[in-house]
Amino acid sequence: SGVFAMSCRHVLLCPNGVCDLTKGEGFHYVDVPMSMVINTAIDRGLRDLVISYDIACKYSINFLNRVCASPYPLLPPDVQSLVSITWLIGKFHLGGHREECHQSFNFNYTPGVGRMSGELVETIWSYFDYLKYQTREMGPGARQEMLSDAMNYWNWRKIVKLGMLQSGAAALILITSST
Repeated sequence: SGVFAMSCRHVLLCPNGVCDLTKGEGFHYVDVPMSMVINTAIDRGLRDLVISYDIACKYSINFLNRVCASPYPLLPPDVQSLVSITWLIGKFHLGGHREECHQSFNFNYTPGVGRMSGELVETIWSYFDYLKYQTREMGPGARQEMLSDAMNYWNWRKIVKLGMLQSGAAALILITSST
């Protein structure tokens, strides 16, 4: 019935951070890509993670129990010694939550996150919106191939644009420093 996707702050889709949702956004669907992204972050040496999720207030409650203590653990049992995870709710979605959530899961009250909105991943969906019509009647294999191709293209395009931005910034610095 939908797609769950994780992205970094540069709005690049994370490897193994996407899954199909059937019959709603159940925690068990989201646990796998969430754990895969956390494992990748740990492998790459990241020690402080900030995860923005629309329902972080509910999802984070038993997250470590679900993914570490299950018969098939998705994260190492000592994950808390390897990485610090801060759960937040994006500013747009925070308005629909209780007052307690405004205190505990607010970007505005969290040190180290700057003035982020936590909603950048939502901007991806306007680009992928057209795919719902094209993939509606596809079989699961063809649908996943189509989504993978579109998401890989999204990442490639973002990387190319980031490179252009960096080279443009470098050129601007060179021009301003020479005058």
